[in-house]
Amino acid sequence: GSSRYFGKGYGSEATRLLIDYGFRELKLHRIELEVYDFNPRAQHVYEKAGFMREGVRRDVLLWDGDYHSAIVMSILAPEYEARLVPME
Repeated sequence: GSSRYFGKGYGSEATRLLIDYGFRELKLHRIELEVYDFNPRAQHVYEKAGFMREGVRRDVLLWDGDYHSAIVMSILAPEYEARLVPME
């Protein structure tokens, strides 16, 4: 994407909306994703949204002559709901 949109919170907001839709509307128990190791911005967005790292699928993508790993992340409905409750 265009770098003029970086750092504006669009990715964080889109991620939050998708998670909310998945748990509240679709009644999912778990949402899982993979993010490539060359995308630290996305990794940060997902961690900030509450996703936890579960593991790494090593060298799953050959891109421009280099192998890259995929980081497996997930969030469970109870973890998401706990984040919505204000801390006292």
